[in-house]
Amino acid sequence: MALASCVVGTGYVSAPPRLPSNTLPALRQTLSFDVCLAPDPKLDRLHDEGARRAALGERVKRSLSRAGVSAELTAAPGSPADFTVMLRDDLGPMWSFVVSLVTLSVVPGYATERQTLDVDLAWLDAAQVEKTDHLQYQSRTHLIIWLPLMVSMDFILVVSDGWESPKLEDGGFRQMVERLGDDLRARLGRDGAEVPELGRRAVACPAVTAATEPPEENRRLDRHPDRS
Repeated sequence: MALASCVVGTGYVSAPPRLPSNTLPALRQTLSFDVCLAPDPKLDRLHDEGARRAALGERVKRSLSRAGVSAELTAAPGSPADFTVMLRDDLGPMWSFVVSLVTLSVVPGYATERQTLDVDLAWLDAAQVEKTDHLQYQSRTHLIIWLPLMVSMDFILVVSDGWESPKLEDGGFRQMVERLGDDLRARLGRDGAEVPELGRRAVACPAVTAATEPPEENRRLDRHPDRS
């Protein structure tokens, strides 16, 4: 540990709250979705992109199923779908994290990791009016670094390796997607509401997805936890 430098500590996750399931209508139809990937300079091979898409798609499918929504990943990237998802990760200020790292966690530190899930959805309301919604969900993982916390630690990181608890590894992803499932049921489970037919579907991933914020006029943060 002394040769490699390390940080050790605990953490907690804040994520969008779920809607009461007993207030939501059942969703009997199976939806289609696509995963939009931001370019990753570390992964420039086609099969790497395919593996990332398939892995994230499976995680989305499992979490939606737990929320009462049946969904399948489209066979080909960029195909028209009922909704698309894009996951972005970013870090808050890291200066206190670095101080703790070089002092072997003797000096307390703090860091925040954010996951943002952007969703584009095409659907028809009860009046058969076409709608395209942009939904956005965000979770935060708060890391508290201090050597005495190793008695109940959630993570340990060294230069070449590390470990983190399942809670931190998930980082609120499951709850974000389950909240998406609640919102899908709230929109599409009502009498007369449905997704457009295949030829009328209005959402698809672009050929190349830039890792940027969506346009301001299309952004809506449905739930932004503020429990720091």
